[in-house]
Amino acid sequence: MFTLIVLVECGVLAGNGARCPYPIWQPATALPETVDSYPPNWLADHNKVVFGVLFVVGELIVVGYWLREKLVFHRREMSKLLWKARKITLLSVVGLLLTVLGAVLGYRAYLQRVNAQAIAIHTPNGIDEGMYVKIGGIDQWIQVPGAGRM
Repeated sequence: MFTLIVLVECGVLAGNGARCPYPIWQPATALPETVDSYPPNWLADHNKVVFGVLFVVGELIVVGYWLREKLVFHRREMSKLLWKARKITLLSVVGLLLTVLGAVLGYRAYLQRVNAQAIAIHTPNGIDEGMYVKIGGIDQWIQVPGAGRM
């Protein structure tokens, strides 16, 4: 089932010129190149290759285990070992995804902190206010920084 989902996603990407279809629904100025997830640039630039290779390697491992077990063992023993191979592969993929997710979220938190320090007001009379304002019937967040009050 997982393989089918990935293949459908690959078809969607192929149909959109190897680009995510999500920006199609947003104005061109609404999203930066890497949206707001802040993955490292090398990963953002090559994510299809990196995760594509990981997927293919995982599938080859599963097929390799399946073929080996099919040739060597009886059907009952093969299904036990195939299930074990799938479980190990699934746990490995989940562990890898959790590691990548943790790294991406940690890097995002780091960048948010750096950006917050860069825009912070450090003067004694400084103003730094933020609030929601209705613009065109939609709540919009605005932030008003300044070096001092008059």
